[in-house]
Amino acid sequence: MRSQQSIVRSNRICGRLFVCLALLSFALGCVQFCLGRWGLVSALLPGVLFFGWIGWLVLADTVDTFPHPGGAGMEGAGKPVPVKPTPTHHLAAAKDLPPSDKTQALPKD
Repeated sequence: MRSQQSIVRSNRICGRLFVCLALLSFALGCVQFCLGRWGLVSALLPGVLFFGWIGWLVLADTVDTFPHPGGAGMEGAGKPVPVKPTPTHHLAAAKDLPPSDKTQALPKD
């Protein structure tokens, strides 16, 4: 069974491959446009649109289906959250203690 990380990695690689194919088709179309070969430009334009659309679709679906691991995902969904009392200040317990000689000897502002 494939792990979620391997599926995400595979989807992102495939999406990037299709986007690179779209960029390659676009670059070749620009070269052919500069050379005046309109037939090849019109043949490459559907490739730019198709590969760009497939690449965008794969990358967008990967982001929606598998959010970034550092973000707020569905990992802890459905689990009860323990209710804790409000945290007390770390010096709250020190107020109950009697003052020491050292603190009384310091000058006060």
